[in-house]
Amino acid sequence: QVGGSAAAAGPGGEVGSWLESECRRLGVAIHSGSTHGATGATGVVIQCTGSIPGVRPYDVDPGAIVVDVVSLYRPGGEHDPAGLLPAGQIALFDPIGGPIAVALAEILGNRAILITQDQIAGNELSRSLDLAAANVRLAQRGVRIEKRSLLRSVREGSVEVEDRFTGERRSVDCAALVDCGFRLPDTALDGAHLTAGDAVAPRTMHEAILEARRAALAVDSFDY
Repeated sequence: QVGGSAAAAGPGGEVGSWLESECRRLGVAIHSGSTHGATGATGVVIQCTGSIPGVRPYDVDPGAIVVDVVSLYRPGGEHDPAGLLPAGQIALFDPIGGPIAVALAEILGNRAILITQDQIAGNELSRSLDLAAANVRLAQRGVRIEKRSLLRSVREGSVEVEDRFTGERRSVDCAALVDCGFRLPDTALDGAHLTAGDAVAPRTMHEAILEARRAALAVDSFDY
């Protein structure tokens, strides 16, 4: 799938689709569903392989269901991520405060329990001027928001959260947890000449587009 998680999850889908259509219009050959190493490849190799789930800052008990948010948007799930989750309340762990968890919470509606360490859901959406509007949408959809909360453990049928100011812990019932947390760069490819996007460091689509442009402009500086 061209565009990776930025195109599938959150608000970047239209941008990803447009960029893909432009590549095809300009005659770029796109081969999906295939893998190969960079070593021995002809020409300049630019690694844009995205990210992998980061280290979980909470305990997971046997029997607990924890799902990586990106996996919900893999082929077969991108149009109905909620359909890949068990019935009942779904906790969304969002230490970032970006658009990904908010978008999924809107899809789940009153099934969603959004866990955030901040005073308001989607704190980083202030950069895109969507913060107030996003919280209105969450309220209209009946999303429950656990504010000022740190996730400490995931159990079968519940999660334990801690108030970041008082240290008080409490249990929140849920059927599963979706981790919308921080990610890490994918494994570096031997022989890659340049790297862009989340393969450098997971950030937003804007950084990925900027780095990809810089990498494309640098191709001619290589002797291949």
